[in-house]
Amino acid sequence: MWGSLSEQALTSYRLLEGVTAKKKALLVTGDEIEAAAGPNGEPTYRLTAEGSRAGFVRLEWQTHQYNDRKLHDFLRQWVYHDDIYESARRPFFWALGLLALLLPLAVPKDRWPKFSYEKQWHKLMDFIERRRRAAAQAKAAAPAVKPPVAAPVVRLQSSPNPPPVVAAKPPEARPAAAKKPRPRFE
Repeated sequence: MWGSLSEQALTSYRLLEGVTAKKKALLVTGDEIEAAAGPNGEPTYRLTAEGSRAGFVRLEWQTHQYNDRKLHDFLRQWVYHDDIYESARRPFFWALGLLALLLPLAVPKDRWPKFSYEKQWHKLMDFIERRRRAAAQAKAAAPAVKPPVAAPVVRLQSSPNPPPVVAAKPPEARPAAAKKPRPRFE
């Protein structure tokens, strides 16, 4: 909060820094350090071979006043590599896929607490079986009837006066549609 109010805001931070042979303390990043267990099992950190090649001699916890904005910009760049979209894209699509997969299962359970897919499947199969039995009984009970033979089509001459065309009613002559009351949500 304090850093967002002022560009010159300084805050005290305790950071793990690498110390060079010339006693200069620098922030360590990447593979220059690794986590290790101390003698009592507490977590500690130690330099890696890459950290030694970078010129660090030892690690020290140092408390200094840092510019909030600059420190947060540095950490944001180091963690997200200036691309938050790329960092958030994969978890977003996984969450979207999980939602699409689980939502059809959750909605019936929420809307109908006693809803069961198994019971609905049995109801559907019973309905289909009843329809098949009814169709079989109707087919067995119906006498075999030969289809009628189509008679030849005879064309009649059309009359010289075609039937009159009825015009549609104008909008003001039509009955008004009843308006439904809007639901009120309170």
